[in-house]
Amino acid sequence: MKRTKKSYGLFIAIAALLLGLACFGLFEVLGSSIAPDGRLQEPFALLPLGWALITLGIVGLGASLIRRGFRKSETH
Repeated sequence: MKRTKKSYGLFIAIAALLLGLACFGLFEVLGSSIAPDGRLQEPFALLPLGWALITLGIVGLGASLIRRGFRKSETH
């Protein structure tokens, strides 16, 4: 049997993109409210986390696709 080395970069990049979009969706679902003392209560941490995950996903997706292109050109 021939063993092949699997790369999980594409899977991780897509998962990061989906988690980033989920953070934005969760931010919208949870919403914001004003406390009785006048302070704004919102899940603000989801916004930078969402942007970081989407950025990580885009960079990972680009790197995975570029690497895949180099591998195909080496075999031909």
